[in-house]
Amino acid sequence: MRERRSWLAVVLALLLVGLTSAQAQVADYSLAASRVAEKLLQAFPKVRGLIVSVEQQGKLVLDLTAQDGIYPGMEMEVFREGEAFKHPVSGEVMGRMEKTVGLIRVVEVRDRFSVGQLLEQEGSVKAGDGVRVTGARILLGLAKVEAPPGADTAARAFTRELELALQKTGRFEVFDDRMTRSTVVKGGLKEGTRITDPAALEVLRRDLRLSAVCLAKLGAGGAGGQVVDVELVSTRTGSPLTVVSTDVPVGVAQAPTEPLPAKPATQAPKPAPTPGGPAWIGPPTSEGAPNPHFTANPLLQSPRRTSGPRTYYIQPVPAGLKRIAFADLDGDGQDEMVGITDNEVVTFQWTEDHFKLYRRYAKPQGANFLLVDAADINGNGRAEIFVTDVDERPGTVGLYHVALRSFVLELKGESLVPIWEDVPLYFRVIRYPGHPEGILVTQPLGKHKAFQDPVRRYVSNGTAYVPDPAWEFPSGLELDTFTLVDLNGDGREEFVVIGYDGQVRVWSQEGKRLAETSENFGITNHIKFRQLPREPGRSFTGRDIRPTEYAEERYIQRRLEVTDLAPGGKPGILVGANFPDGITGALASSLQITSGAAQVIHLAWDQGALTRQWGSPLARNNYLADYGLARLGGSRALVVLGLEKKFLRETEGTLEVFRLIEPEGGEARPMERPQ
Repeated sequence: MRERRSWLAVVLALLLVGLTSAQAQVADYSLAASRVAEKLLQAFPKVRGLIVSVEQQGKLVLDLTAQDGIYPGMEMEVFREGEAFKHPVSGEVMGRMEKTVGLIRVVEVRDRFSVGQLLEQEGSVKAGDGVRVTGARILLGLAKVEAPPGADTAARAFTRELELALQKTGRFEVFDDRMTRSTVVKGGLKEGTRITDPAALEVLRRDLRLSAVCLAKLGAGGAGGQVVDVELVSTRTGSPLTVVSTDVPVGVAQAPTEPLPAKPATQAPKPAPTPGGPAWIGPPTSEGAPNPHFTANPLLQSPRRTSGPRTYYIQPVPAGLKRIAFADLDGDGQDEMVGITDNEVVTFQWTEDHFKLYRRYAKPQGANFLLVDAADINGNGRAEIFVTDVDERPGTVGLYHVALRSFVLELKGESLVPIWEDVPLYFRVIRYPGHPEGILVTQPLGKHKAFQDPVRRYVSNGTAYVPDPAWEFPSGLELDTFTLVDLNGDGREEFVVIGYDGQVRVWSQEGKRLAETSENFGITNHIKFRQLPREPGRSFTGRDIRPTEYAEERYIQRRLEVTDLAPGGKPGILVGANFPDGITGALASSLQITSGAAQVIHLAWDQGALTRQWGSPLARNNYLADYGLARLGGSRALVVLGLEKKFLRETEGTLEVFRLIEPEGGEARPMERPQ
């Protein structure tokens, strides 16, 4: 028996070391991909110059040098300015049309000039014509990463990291290996044709308008590490545009032989004491104090207190859940939880210590639910469920037909019943002190961008949902990025907006920026969709432009939740923070999951600034997918949805529930981190 236990201990130790090594390697691929993306970004500077002279055999002398960011192999457009156009009333010169007349490849770079070779031309090219690297997004095809035998997992991880890193630059639009290969086959070539075959490159340039394909290879590096080489190949010429390399940093995977002394945890700054104010506290010990070491699932082994109610709960939820909301669906005064997967709405009821499955509503495969909210907008005492559904299907123009087919559900009897269907709008419910019941705001599908047209409020007239003409939102707002609240106490709501840089900013109704956070809150990248414009449009030269040329891949932003938890019961903002350490899996095609340090952070207004009041790290090293405030069992609670890739298992979701309690002594405290 002792021998078997010894062998078991050895096996477990090896598994743990292997798991640690794998986790470290995922984080290393993220860093390597970011380095590659930065170098590729430098390969496409937004530069413009002039043709100084036209020489024999299609050679052109340019007034650009290496200091302008150009290099041998770079491809540039040749363009010519047309006649100026004027405003019909004022006569003011508004600009000039630019016509593309050719394409060149830089073949030589000197100290004071460079030389280009003319590759294509429409008409004559002459001195004084301009040259440029397009300022539009560069369309890239990302081929499957090559790797040594047995390293398929590493190749997939790096592929995902590289695609994400390239998209984040904002300079590239990336088409993955599956998309490029299916396009090659649809173009009449045999399956298995190399992506760099001239015929394949021609198909990709013609059908997807790709400028280049990205070829990456993982190989052995020094000191047992890895190196990645990435080559960009032009779809026009088949020649390399640029080649970049970087080492994959090696993480320390060995466990220490002796326990290391524990480092004191960094504490979030505590707010000023607020007599009688609430506080979030973590899972309790048996003595009733916050427990920094709690990891057990209370459904399997419940922690006990000597007195007082339990304040912390944790439980698994169905796979695929990606966003949650809370409202009273059945009119009993207690909130239910509503969640969405890619194509299903799932509702839950709170019992004494956990959420139990309540009602479900599904759509056929192919739906892509992006947003869910719930509120009693029609005033019948039961909240409706508002679901944003982006329907992506094969179409006759470009690659997909994208349409909004959002819908509204209401609980009637024992079933969730649609009461408004095929709505061409994005839905959001915003709650703030002026409207604690929530207001319904909408935005239509933009002509060229996902969130481009004006945001409008909708109300119920008793029989239908209609626009409210009394509300007018400023232009430029994106539905998933803002909320309303009077933070500074001037009697008027401000717009609180989270940007794609992860910072939160406060704007007045007149468009003046009042404050911004000094820190950013990481990323939210688990719900994405592709936005194709409604009309293909035409270029200045009259050439048809496919919608995929300026397709926009968008990630849904995190929720900004308005609270009354700032000192003195004043308004505050809950914002989720993800600081990823690597890709750990995906629940579905629209879900990209990263793991790392995650917190729900409370922001409060303090002397003209928006500052962190406290943070609530999660018990599990999860990706923070969504969160919300709810009325559960007679008190309020913060509910957090985390997503995690389990060892040798699928990605699973976890709910953590923190009750809002009145601490003894009346001093508000931030939530302790359960570990």
